[in-house]
Amino acid sequence: MTVTTKTKPIRKQNRVAERIIQKGMDNEYRESILSLDRIIEQWKYKRISNSSAYFKLVHNLILSDKSITRRYDDISPEDYASVIASLLIDGFISKEDLLGLDDDMKAEILACIRSKDELAPKSRDF
Repeated sequence: MTVTTKTKPIRKQNRVAERIIQKGMDNEYRESILSLDRIIEQWKYKRISNSSAYFKLVHNLILSDKSITRRYDDISPEDYASVIASLLIDGFISKEDLLGLDDDMKAEILACIRSKDELAPKSRDF
């Protein structure tokens, strides 16, 4: 199979996007583990009971697992911009992580962020 010059940049961008997504996933795992650690620390110092600690751990683990599964399962290159946008919004990656992406991909990510902003509930000042 011959690789055209058009697919080479796309493949390179996909590899860059995959690295960014992997970094975001690692940060999301880390945040989940730290959340569980805070519960264990409370339990260790007898601030919460055994049963309360257990149920909090299970609950937090299930919520984290659902979030991670929803974001990363079955993603394809067509989903990369949306996933990267959500990682930016949630603070798992920064704008600096996008430096290796081309302008088209960055524009697509920005469009996803704008779209998500439009869908977010508006706060009301009363």
